[in-house]
Amino acid sequence: MVRDRNGNYRLLNGNQVGAILVDFILSTRKAKGTLPPNGAVIKTIATSYMIEPLCREYGVELLNTHTGFKFIGDKIREFEETGTHTFLFGYEESYGYLGATFVRDKDAVMAALLVAEAVAYHKAHGRTLYDALQAIWAKCGCFLEDLHSVTLPGKEGQVQIAAIMEQLRREPPTSFGGIPVAYIDDYQVGVGLEVATGREYPLELGKANVLHFRFADRGFVMVRPSGTEPKLKIYFSVTGKNETDAHRRLEAVKADALRMMNLPVVNRP
Repeated sequence: MVRDRNGNYRLLNGNQVGAILVDFILSTRKAKGTLPPNGAVIKTIATSYMIEPLCREYGVELLNTHTGFKFIGDKIREFEETGTHTFLFGYEESYGYLGATFVRDKDAVMAALLVAEAVAYHKAHGRTLYDALQAIWAKCGCFLEDLHSVTLPGKEGQVQIAAIMEQLRREPPTSFGGIPVAYIDDYQVGVGLEVATGREYPLELGKANVLHFRFADRGFVMVRPSGTEPKLKIYFSVTGKNETDAHRRLEAVKADALRMMNLPVVNRP
């Protein structure tokens, strides 16, 4: 949590902390002349696309993996074997970060050090981390995200989760909260669909029971059963003109999505 200019505490979610660290790493390495020409940042498909314009600005490739840090580790090994990229940073929305290759899983010690360095860097320039986030929003769009997990235990829960996924595949939503769905990526069959044209395209990542409904503005709704718990996980990411607008859109998208799945709607302040 960080203070804003009014002295109020702001909770930064995992997407936001990750974006701040990406911006800090790329900007300072460019200033020092240590940004490699084949640099790569890795994120999971459940993670916000907020950093896409940042990576483009610094000439760094942004790569996606399935949810789970083992997939980021796999990409690091691939880079070492092929020499195609130099790993710069990897992260997922659940506060999981990795800034070096001598660890192959999310590393809280390394993340704490990076956050402390970012705090010191921005403080030296008269900024807080919340100021840094607002600067990213100004360049990349105001993104807000949320995760809704529904626990559905036992055999009945498994049946309900399977029924929800099957219903979304049989009758895919064309919009959430008034925002049209531009692309539907079904990782179970390995095929994506451009909604406006009906064009299908192959998905590069491996098959998994994941549905990714993407908006034209880089927001999305992603639905997947947990691989380790009796839960259905629904990830939300939206953009807005400002923080108030993004929050309104986020709540509308969440409420619409949960109603479609016959799940209880939970409104957060």
